[in-house]
Amino acid sequence: MTHDIRPIWMEFDGEALVRNHARIVEFAGLSTKVIASLKGDAYGHGAVEVARRLAAEDVYMLSTGSMAEALAIREAGVLTPILIFAGALAAGIPALVRAGLIPTVTDLEQARAAAGAGVADAPVFIKVDAGLNRVGVPLADALPLIRSVAELPGVRLAGVYTHLAFGDAAGREWARDHLAEFDGLLAAMGQAGVSVEATQALASAGLAAGLESAADSVCPGHILYGLAPADPDVADMRGFEPVLRAVRGELIHVGEHPLADSDRRGGFLARAEGTPTRIGVVPFGLADGNRPPARGLGASVLVRGRRAPIIAVSLEHLTIDLSDDDEETTIGDTVTIIGADGAENITLGEVAGWWRAREIDVIMSLSGRLPRHYSSP
Repeated sequence: MTHDIRPIWMEFDGEALVRNHARIVEFAGLSTKVIASLKGDAYGHGAVEVARRLAAEDVYMLSTGSMAEALAIREAGVLTPILIFAGALAAGIPALVRAGLIPTVTDLEQARAAAGAGVADAPVFIKVDAGLNRVGVPLADALPLIRSVAELPGVRLAGVYTHLAFGDAAGREWARDHLAEFDGLLAAMGQAGVSVEATQALASAGLAAGLESAADSVCPGHILYGLAPADPDVADMRGFEPVLRAVRGELIHVGEHPLADSDRRGGFLARAEGTPTRIGVVPFGLADGNRPPARGLGASVLVRGRRAPIIAVSLEHLTIDLSDDDEETTIGDTVTIIGADGAENITLGEVAGWWRAREIDVIMSLSGRLPRHYSSP
């Protein structure tokens, strides 16, 4: 595959996404509804492409925080219901309803705004803060709001959900306690005669950690894309595959720099360890989401199945050391930034380590900046 204008791209495995979805269904149980999280442009994987593939798998619902992404999914012909996560002001709720989307409400003012949108039985979800202390109606105040919305003319209370993210063993126990409290709210709803179409508490971390909830739906994000949501001793990632397979580019320049010229070297050559005699340049700079490795960390890329050290990352370019190359490498040859080339492999986790960041931080840094290529079908 060649990109003559700017040869740098991301490669994704659509079948791995489908298999991850099937694994989630296996984890959660066949009767459990899957509300797939596509926030952040599907965690940098492309919301429209992900939505198409999950719709083909009859996923129960899609979810995102972006109206623009939701409308792009609709324009692509995907008719699966789309939940919009909490984020809109009350004044913005009617636009979501009129667009055929399902808004999240966290207070009665927002619910009344949905009722006044001019759409009969407009569906809404209520977000409950069960302990994350970020967004939602506090758990102690949730039942009165749920009952009020359920009785409000013009809206249909379609769902109630919460989110309890964590990353380690202590967080798992914290989440277990708060899941029990949310389950108590669901029981109280039943006693009050309030029924909804979907209730959800478990997301990626809870699913991978083997936690349980009385809710009938799950909302996976990280694990849908093969990303670990928590520490290895907490998250069981067996059977999940990375959907991001590779980030690759092509050499746009190869430069020869004889050792005899070493006493006059400066610029990018002066930044390299040792004395580079051959350098290569890939159009993958800061503007593309690339980042230089943290000070003291020796990062590399793959060229012709071998590691080539990174010299520098500038605004538009990645400069690499080809001094140990067999000198057959030339302009147009493929450079692998993440992924496999022959027997060598640079993992997303390795790049995240060089950046001193999380894996999701790396993907989101590149999201929307590089062309995406999905494997068929």
